[in-house]
Amino acid sequence: MAREVVVRRATADDMLSVYEITHIAFAKYAYDLGVPSHVEALDETQEDILREINTKYVLVAEIEGRIVACVRYFKINDDIAYLCRFAVRPEFQRSGVGKVLVSNVEAGCRGLGVKAIALHTCAKMRANIRFYYAAGFYIYDVSRDRGYIRALLLKDLEDRPSYDVSAAMEM
Repeated sequence: MAREVVVRRATADDMLSVYEITHIAFAKYAYDLGVPSHVEALDETQEDILREINTKYVLVAEIEGRIVACVRYFKINDDIAYLCRFAVRPEFQRSGVGKVLVSNVEAGCRGLGVKAIALHTCAKMRANIRFYYAAGFYIYDVSRDRGYIRALLLKDLEDRPSYDVSAAMEM
C-alpha cells in the first residue's frame, strides 16, 4: 500500500532536516559528477537554510511524519520561477515523493502567476533528466561554466508563452 505524502511549507523547526537531506543528496550528486568543489549546495550553512526558509518558498515532503524530501523555488522575474536544491532521501528515491513535490512546486508557481519554471541539473545525469522530462521540463540550453555540462531545463506553464530566459541562464 502506498504511503501518503504530505507536502507543506518548511518552518524554522525544519531547518536541520532540510540541511541534512540537502547535504546527503548533493554529496551524492557531487560524487557522481566527480567535481565536488563545484556543487554550491554543499557550502550551505544551517543559517543559510534558515534564511532561505524565511525568504523563499521551501517545501518539505513528509511520510508518516518524517521529512523525506525538500525543494526550494522563487521568482527570478515576473515570468520565471527558479527551482533549486531539490533533494530526496536516497531510500525514498523512485517512490513518487519527488513527483508529488514537483507537482506542488508547479501549483505554487502557477499561483505566483509565472509563465515558466527553470532549473539546472547535470546534463549527463540520465536519471535526473528522465525525471524532469517526465514532469514536463525540456532542455533549453547547456553550459560548462561549473566544470561539467550543466543543462538549463524549462517547464512552460501556459501555451506558447513569451518570456526572457536570460535571468534563468545566469542562475
